[in-house]
Amino acid sequence: MTASKVERLLKNIIGELNVSAGLSHRQNHGQDCSYHIGKHPDLVAWPQSTLEVMEIAKVCSQYKFPIVAYGTGTGLEGGLSAEQGGLCLNLQKMDGILDYSPEDFNVTVQPGTTRYTLFEIFIFCPKIQLWFPEKNCQNAAVLDFLAVDNFDFTRKFVKKKFG
Repeated sequence: MTASKVERLLKNIIGELNVSAGLSHRQNHGQDCSYHIGKHPDLVAWPQSTLEVMEIAKVCSQYKFPIVAYGTGTGLEGGLSAEQGGLCLNLQKMDGILDYSPEDFNVTVQPGTTRYTLFEIFIFCPKIQLWFPEKNCQNAAVLDFLAVDNFDFTRKFVKKKFG
């Protein structure tokens, strides 16, 4: 009962096409690249803004409906498994670069921005001599790095390499 109620409320927030209870979507969002056998979420949602994520979180909190965040599904730790069901929040549509400041080496991105997108910024800006180290998967999202604490390693590595 709760999943169908949450599904209806989420469709009001982010639209009919951005929420799915379909088995194929749920199967694809309950397993990452690890050997662990994942459990499927009850729903999958594709928000496109921070405001939508906030509204989704309010609904899920109200109904005690667990949320698992999804970047690109490239993790090796089994973190996508929806052990208690709930919602898989796919953030791939939130892949924008919000701010880029080459002078101070800062890039502000949305959580679905991939490592490849960051690499493109660095490679196609000849004035900037930056390098983003290779990690598990070239197409991993920033969210994926944060989920397994790789981002802190990456930040320290880049700082050490380039001063």
